[in-house]
Amino acid sequence: MMGARIFDRRDQLYVFTQEGWDKPSVRSFAGHIFHTKTRALDPFPPSNVQFKLRGTFVSAYGILYFLESKFPFERSQSLGFGKYNPYKKDWVRLPLFPFCYPFIMSVTGYAVCYGVILYALSDMQQKLDVVAFHVARNNWKRVKVDTYTHFRGRAVVVGDTIYALNHFSVEEIIAYSLRWKVDDEGDITFSLMQLSKLNGLEIADPPLQFDELVSDYLVHLGNQDFVHVKTATNQECDEVQHLCITKFQIVQEESRHVIETLHSTVLPVDIEANSWFTLMFGFAPERADYEPIEGETAASMEQPKQEDEIPLDESSFMWEEEAKLEIASMQHEKANPKDANGINKNRRQKEKKKKRMEGRGSRKQSVIIKYLEQGIIIEAFYCHI
Repeated sequence: MMGARIFDRRDQLYVFTQEGWDKPSVRSFAGHIFHTKTRALDPFPPSNVQFKLRGTFVSAYGILYFLESKFPFERSQSLGFGKYNPYKKDWVRLPLFPFCYPFIMSVTGYAVCYGVILYALSDMQQKLDVVAFHVARNNWKRVKVDTYTHFRGRAVVVGDTIYALNHFSVEEIIAYSLRWKVDDEGDITFSLMQLSKLNGLEIADPPLQFDELVSDYLVHLGNQDFVHVKTATNQECDEVQHLCITKFQIVQEESRHVIETLHSTVLPVDIEANSWFTLMFGFAPERADYEPIEGETAASMEQPKQEDEIPLDESSFMWEEEAKLEIASMQHEKANPKDANGINKNRRQKEKKKKRMEGRGSRKQSVIIKYLEQGIIIEAFYCHI
């Protein structure tokens, strides 16, 4: 599952599945358009332009872009690239991806800033590259890198700084700066510089230690405020998966970027047995992605306005307290294995079954999402594995 969002008066979330990627006869993407304001769900319209059905979607400057992925043992060296205009509701082909590599490169992260889309690429040998597509000039450029650590996910732009998650380390954030130079003939050279690594994010621990398939995502709330969301699997518990949600600020002290953790909490999400999920995409519903255009500087840039936080209603606190009680119960069961394997476990399973019969089991998950929207203001979608 892949996704991208276009934030305008319609505020649409595009969700695509990879079903049929190995079927050359399939001519259009399998997906839906979710309207985050009205909650309406529409099928993605068919396209007259044919692309491979596996790749990376990026929303940039009100347009949806798609870069194909290369399949193993594929003879063709060129990767298709195109854009989707939500007003015309159709795709347009753009210049092919012009770079070739010894091994298959995958997009690990991207950033939208100063009129370009930056793509961070990596292969199985951990060989790295960064390329840029210039939206106005309609051409590709390789980006020079010096001291550089790879990033993943959608990067966040604040002023002259790009923040993104470290590709090789969970919970670590890296600050970058994109520089460009125009020669006498008008040709542009881009360079990406790593400014610093930001540690010190204080994330609340889940009641049961995470095992495998750790995934996280960085979401911008406006100004210097961010949310970090983390989850993973746990073999000891196959009915609940926990989300670690941490709100923090990045402040500049002289030439340093410093993280200040504001709040961190752990919330359970009811899942079917062994149906763990990974985080694929996240965003703040009421925040536009900040995408500075070419020629802007930090002094001339207008960040999206930081709206007042929406207060939590009583029901939100009630369900958060219930979540905390459930976590405390799980911790007690873990500390008392005799009870956990006998009476307590059976009683807890009966209570959960009773809640599902009363319709509260499914409601609890939706209320958790409501809590995120109102308190931390973030949404994330996930895929089952």
